[in-house]
Amino acid sequence: MDILNKRGVKVVLSTPTAAPPSWLIGKHPEILPLLKNGQRMEFGNPKCHCSNWKKEFQHWLRLKYKTLNNLNQSWGNAFWSHDYTTWEEIPLPIVDYHNPSFDLDFRRFFSDMNVEYSDMQIKLPKSIAPDEFLR
Repeated sequence: MDILNKRGVKVVLSTPTAAPPSWLIGKHPEILPLLKNGQRMEFGNPKCHCSNWKKEFQHWLRLKYKTLNNLNQSWGNAFWSHDYTTWEEIPLPIVDYHNPSFDLDFRRFFSDMNVEYSDMQIKLPKSIAPDEFLR
């Protein structure tokens, strides 16, 4: 980058995405997210469930439902024998046979996180260089 800068070329590094380089994965395989079955994602696999999302998902549910009673009723958890008594009991959907309402809320959460991340990727560079054209 110093060489480019000396020649008047401005460089903007890409923001992090779900595609880390293979050398980074080789050095730090723990950065790979978890698949729905609980195993680590392999290089190049775009669908995953990061273990750090559990608390974020629980927080998102708290904001949406306000109380566990509301969540349990909305999800029909009595039918599924899955009434939750603490927010921390709510897992990530790492199996394919969860309550359909649970799965739908997780998909909504995942969509919201993608929108939030994309929004951050747009706002941060614009806050640093508001008059620059960004692609």
